[in-house]
Amino acid sequence: MKFINYDNIPSYLNKTVINTLIFNNLEYGNFQEYNYILLSIPRLNVKNEEIVPNILTQTKKNANIKNILNIPNLILNKIIICLNKNTLDTIIIKDKNFKLNDYKSILNYLILYNNNLQYDLGIYKNLLFTIRKKITRINFFNSYNYIEYIDKIIEYLYYYNNLIDKTNNISNYFSNKNELNIELNNILNNNIKYINDLNDNLYQTRHSCMQRIQYMESSISRLLTYVATIFLPLSFLLGFISLPIKNIPFRNNNNFIYYLLFIIIIYIIIILATFYTDIKFIISDL
Repeated sequence: MKFINYDNIPSYLNKTVINTLIFNNLEYGNFQEYNYILLSIPRLNVKNEEIVPNILTQTKKNANIKNILNIPNLILNKIIICLNKNTLDTIIIKDKNFKLNDYKSILNYLILYNNNLQYDLGIYKNLLFTIRKKITRINFFNSYNYIEYIDKIIEYLYYYNNLIDKTNNISNYFSNKNELNIELNNILNNNIKYINDLNDNLYQTRHSCMQRIQYMESSISRLLTYVATIFLPLSFLLGFISLPIKNIPFRNNNNFIYYLLFIIIIYIIIILATFYTDIKFIISDL
């Protein structure tokens, strides 16, 4: 297997096909003796590396998320695999800053990468565990942040799924009896199962979070109902007393204002005493 920097593509490789794959995000191309395959290699930027974006390197940032849970940014390194149709010899076109060790074949590289994938997936699993613990204690004002966290992880997992699909397609070029290919397929099957389980748990957690948000929104509606129960009758009472009608009780009494305040206070006390437990429970949920 041979590595070539994008800036130094030799003449025997078709640069037009390579550029078409990169700029149009196409998956496959072929020309004469080579099959060209675009792979986007995802990895979490857990070390907060300074990444300079270019046509072969992208960073998926969490610019719109309050990063309470410290979700790392995702780095996507694009490589072009040039696979000889006859000999299956492999040339990899990469960014000069993307470091790859020397491997005997493309299968060795894919095996190592998919083995190391467990590290990233473990981080996603820990993030999911943290979110599930916090869901029961979220309040109305930060509840949608957790939906954004979950959506961001689901988006990240899409890139891993996409890579595994393309890796499966590369595997099909090699013999089913090839020991490295058998090992690669076993690892891919394990990773697919792991990612599918993560996705299922993420969607379940998202559903639970949405149910929690709906419950809190209904609690606010109930609280507004209690507020209306208190103030609408009082508004009616004050409006009635203010009518320009003669002989309204106590209107001409010097202590009228005190009677009115006494009635209002007693009414509020009765309402609060009646619904105190429910109101306290609603407020504690917000």
